[in-house]
Amino acid sequence: MNQFFLAILLLSGILNSQACSSDGTNSTMLNQANELHLEAVERHMNVEFVLDSFRTRSAGQPNSRLDSLAMALAEWEGRLIEVPGFEDQHDHAGHGHDHHHDSAPELTPDQMLAVQQEFLREIKALEQSLRRIDPVH
Repeated sequence: MNQFFLAILLLSGILNSQACSSDGTNSTMLNQANELHLEAVERHMNVEFVLDSFRTRSAGQPNSRLDSLAMALAEWEGRLIEVPGFEDQHDHAGHGHDHHHDSAPELTPDQMLAVQQEFLREIKALEQSLRRIDPVH
């Protein structure tokens, strides 16, 4: 199991043991997790668009920083999971390739929220990396 998910599960287990959740709280947490997921997917699409435009502007010149970022972005997308119950709530219009999220492992609502927070944090870090890249040099 991925170290990322182990850390999230451990953290969530500790948090879960400290407080009980009602069904309303669970639903709220899943709604929050889905909102974070939607934001992360939107940011991903924007990063992909900018990355593609950088590659076009670099006119095929090798750029290891762009290649590295593209690999990190593909890895991020490959790990992305849906929030259960919200699988069809976003479209991928304008997405230039097939898009698939893995189905979610069985996580509690607070664990799912923590996972989606981490995905959003990671895509924001990739955005920052992209902002530091000069596509021509």
